[in-house]
Amino acid sequence: MTDIQDTQNNPQALDSKEVQTFKKSCEKNQECPVKEVLKFLAGAWTVEIFYHLLEKPLRFGEIQRAIGASPKMLTTRLRELEDWGVVRREIVPSKPVAVYYHLTEFGREFEPVLEAIVTVGGKLLDGRKERRQREELLANQTIVPGAQTAPGTIYHT
Repeated sequence: MTDIQDTQNNPQALDSKEVQTFKKSCEKNQECPVKEVLKFLAGAWTVEIFYHLLEKPLRFGEIQRAIGASPKMLTTRLRELEDWGVVRREIVPSKPVAVYYHLTEFGREFEPVLEAIVTVGGKLLDGRKERRQREELLANQTIVPGAQTAPGTIYHT
């Protein structure tokens, strides 16, 4: 897949055979890779689990404390992530037995995806904040009947 920076500097990077294939499948309401990845990442606690496991392998209790999921929910989601092949459960023989969760090699492939989402998400949030500020500014404008004003003058209340 192409790097995000490459697509900004090279619009042809978006015309790769891989991208064209997924566009066709998404247009025909077939399996769409973009929709599948977004649906996968939108699963309960997925992003939070990835965030912490990208740093280092963690035990169940460490993950639970870090993200605040209930034990039942976390168990269910970790099993699903194992089934998807993105998380690996490792049992370390010790007393007591230690169980660690790691991202698999495939799971680590999501790191640049998440980084890109963070970048774009930040821009979305910034844009939303700017729009709210503009809307507040417009909502607080007052027009004074009969007042002499220069074009573009805005009175605030």
